[in-house]
Amino acid sequence: MLKANGVLNTEDREEEIKQIEVYKSHSKFMKTKIDQLKQELSKKESELLALQTKLETLSNQNSDCKQHIEVLKESLTAKEQRAAILQTEVRHCFRIPGSRR
Repeated sequence: MLKANGVLNTEDREEEIKQIEVYKSHSKFMKTKIDQLKQELSKKESELLALQTKLETLSNQNSDCKQHIEVLKESLTAKEQRAAILQTEVRHCFRIPGSRR
């Protein structure tokens, strides 16, 4: 009847206090754990951003290198054509034996 009226005996009160302390302890532990996880997440997000920036930079460098290679190929082709023209002119001017002209 005392319990029904909201009055707890000493044993029940001690049990309730223990449960509250366990809850507080668990709550504090979880808050600490959440803070640690938030810090870890923030660190990982920073690392991810740095890696994304690095990837973008490397992608741009790769694109620049590909363009440079294409320019070099075109230049080489033009030089080979010029060399072939000059060889033909030299053979024609000096009528080197073995030339077709």
